[in-house]
Amino acid sequence: MTNFKALAEALPQIVWIARSDGSLVFCNERWFDYTGFSETETYAKDRWVWPMSIHLSDFAPFVRLWEKAGKNTDHFEIELRLRGQDRLFQWFLCRGQLVFVSSGETQWVGTFTNIDITKRLEVNQAQLLEEMQEKERRIESIVTTVPGVVWEIWCRDKDQRFRLDFVSDHAENVSGYTPMELLNDQGLLVGLIHPEDKEYFLGELEQIIKGRRKGKMEIRIISKRKKVVWLESQYSVTHDEVRHLTRVCGVAVDVTKKKAESERKDEFLSIASHELKTPVTSIRGFTQLLVQQADKLAPAEITAHLGRLNVYVDKLVDLIGELLDVSRLQTGKMWIRRTPFDIYGLIRGTIDDIQVATTSHQIIFENVGTLFGENDRLYIYGDQIRIGQVLINLLTNAIKYSPEAGMVIVRLATNPDAVIISIQDFGPGISADKLPNVFRRYYQVYVPEHRYAGLGIGLYISKKIITHHHGRMWVESELGKGSTFYFSLPIKIK
Repeated sequence: MTNFKALAEALPQIVWIARSDGSLVFCNERWFDYTGFSETETYAKDRWVWPMSIHLSDFAPFVRLWEKAGKNTDHFEIELRLRGQDRLFQWFLCRGQLVFVSSGETQWVGTFTNIDITKRLEVNQAQLLEEMQEKERRIESIVTTVPGVVWEIWCRDKDQRFRLDFVSDHAENVSGYTPMELLNDQGLLVGLIHPEDKEYFLGELEQIIKGRRKGKMEIRIISKRKKVVWLESQYSVTHDEVRHLTRVCGVAVDVTKKKAESERKDEFLSIASHELKTPVTSIRGFTQLLVQQADKLAPAEITAHLGRLNVYVDKLVDLIGELLDVSRLQTGKMWIRRTPFDIYGLIRGTIDDIQVATTSHQIIFENVGTLFGENDRLYIYGDQIRIGQVLINLLTNAIKYSPEAGMVIVRLATNPDAVIISIQDFGPGISADKLPNVFRRYYQVYVPEHRYAGLGIGLYISKKIITHHHGRMWVESELGKGSTFYFSLPIKIK
């Protein structure tokens, strides 16, 4: 025993001997130095010292392992925390070996090896790993929800060669290619760029390598389906001076619709300028004529010129009214003055007014499936002037877009909840791919060999008016047979 104690004192670990019931019979000085317990506390037979030393969370697993090892094996090993005399816990590796002594009884001989630094490093690494994984999950979540393509490119400074290193799943929606296809075939990226934009793209990369830190670029790509897509990319740059690499991260947003809208707006401004210039020029011409030759013109000629002048003034007022309506709709300030009015009378009156002004078309009115005869009144609750504006727009459009037809049909139908009005023309019709766009602001249907006057906002305004009345507007059309525009309004019977 003397030799064992001498050996135990020479070891850097805590060495202990315990009876089969767990009570200690020997501990080297390392135990007393670390725990601060006295020999009386350590070797007491009436109570274990273990519960006062081992961390509460580790004590139950330690006891279970002790009991299991005594029955099934002759050794055990467990990592646990021991409390020091400073009341702080450190991690130890506890090993125990069952031995037989000369008296025939069994005892446990064991050690506590301090692994606190290693364990804390492991815990810190695990925490760091968990934090990194959590950050990756957050980044992935952000990348998934960003309404654009997140991308990363590495450039080599010396030869300006670049490699696509990351691209988000949204790339497939934009380009038609999966991220894996784009990453595995690096040539695809350059191949996607529109031929007219490749030089611009490579020029941007050159500026980035020379030191640009952030920027924006717009390029076109040609998707897998051969569709031209406009992309607007915001990017930031990080330079690795050691490896002579440049890392470029960015988000590319599909702005194809925005570009088309901008082009339509530019076209609208051009058309609006032209449409406004025509009546203004005519008004100026007639005004100058009257000023310069008033004393030479007969009263009948002056009256005729004033009549024509009045027509152009009315046209100018209508154009300005449309422009104001668009502005009011954009700012949410279009006024709707609702009162009960006779929609049947409004339709007949509008038809009569327009028929007087046109000789090229006959406007036919059909009362289809209504609950009323021609002498009945059909009341709805709304803005009579605005609904009249819709009727005028649809009727004049029907005449304008079917110059060879000679006929337009207006139909009125009702059901218990709504009145349904349709205006049918027999013009060239609208192709199916253009139908979803006819109510968009500034949109004009292109018809080969025809150029129709107008701003491209009449149908947009009309649909907004009907929507403000809690109604609905739609169109049906077939190429070569014409178009029928419908709108419905909630009904009120008087």
